[in-house]
Amino acid sequence: MRYLFVFVLLSTLSSKAFSQNWQQVGNFTTQNVNDIRVLFNDTVEDKLFIGGAFSQVNNMKAYSIVSYNGTSFDTLSNENMLGQIVSEITRFKNKIYIGGQLYCMPGYQPCSIFDYENNYWVSCGGGFNGNIGLLYPTDSTLIIGGLLYYTQSSVTNYTMVTWDGNAYHPGWDLALNIEGNSISCAYTWHDTLFIGGTFVLGNGNSIAYWSGTNWIGVGGGLQGGNNWVNTMLEYHGNLYIGGYFTNSAGNVGNFIQRWDGFQWHDVGGGVAGGQILDMAVFNDELYVVGQFSSAGGVPAKYIAKWDGLKWCGFGDTFDNIIETIEIYHDELYIGGGFKKINNDSIYLFAKWAGGNYVDSCGNMTSIAENKNSNPTLLIKPNPASDFITLEFTNLVSEITCIRVFDCFGKE
Repeated sequence: MRYLFVFVLLSTLSSKAFSQNWQQVGNFTTQNVNDIRVLFNDTVEDKLFIGGAFSQVNNMKAYSIVSYNGTSFDTLSNENMLGQIVSEITRFKNKIYIGGQLYCMPGYQPCSIFDYENNYWVSCGGGFNGNIGLLYPTDSTLIIGGLLYYTQSSVTNYTMVTWDGNAYHPGWDLALNIEGNSISCAYTWHDTLFIGGTFVLGNGNSIAYWSGTNWIGVGGGLQGGNNWVNTMLEYHGNLYIGGYFTNSAGNVGNFIQRWDGFQWHDVGGGVAGGQILDMAVFNDELYVVGQFSSAGGVPAKYIAKWDGLKWCGFGDTFDNIIETIEIYHDELYIGGGFKKINNDSIYLFAKWAGGNYVDSCGNMTSIAENKNSNPTLLIKPNPASDFITLEFTNLVSEITCIRVFDCFGKE
């Protein structure tokens, strides 16, 4: 056998971070404590939807949900949204849906999910007494996850339900419906649905895929008793997950790791000091945001990027966390609880204007590789129909066992 070992070198390219890296977009300034929690690029209407807990934009009343067309804002508002918190936005069956801690007026009856019809927010079927953490559309159903305590006056604990546009239905696998379980993200990778959050399954915790009949933990799931997945995204052919989990608890990564279809891998040492809340791919690089202080050993407060080999930080100083990141019109936008960036007043919502600027980067000089001296494997016939023959030549030792796995790591 020949082995190519991994050597990681850390280099820093430091210069002063400029406040011009970020531009304020709109004016969300109010005296109340508030934030932006979700950004959603709606390609159908070509608008960026912005949700959270706020009460105005550009001196217009705006109750927790607005849209932006690259030039101006539409408040989408009515008095029913006053005091609400929007944490999820998506499009399903040609309507915009929002979820979060939402109530029907008058009387503050639990609703939690609304859609936008005829310039008005309409409650969907009575809703839930809970906090919606996920709205994920498929072709036929809207997957709803979070801490859901009852639906339509029936006192039942649900971790996941679905909405078909007219009525709610229990989630596909009732094994998830355990009090304290919560789903916060979903993603379709290789035509298979994955979910993440904080939940317990017999075959793996906090990250699972749908087999067609039940949820199955991915690669044994996350290790440790206090962990969760906030976000997942495909990058360079792998499925990346971000959240709160650590190498010290038995996981391969710190707050971020990638799944190649067979096993979990570390991502350059991950981040330190908190958790990852959201991710986006921009200019073929993976951006992560959240509450952390460094990435791959380089300073990176609340935002960093990964190019497949190294982490880079931007040197910017935020006075509060970044909660969401989105690409709109080929530009990078962030939202969160910040009110100052590099001591400039930039309130809750900003656009990247720094070009290719980075403050410091780590450098990985090679990747792990394991090679046999001169092996040959023939698969006949190719393509195959019912049977195949495996033929090995030039082996240095006898093969005693062959193990075959599918792309999800199942033997």
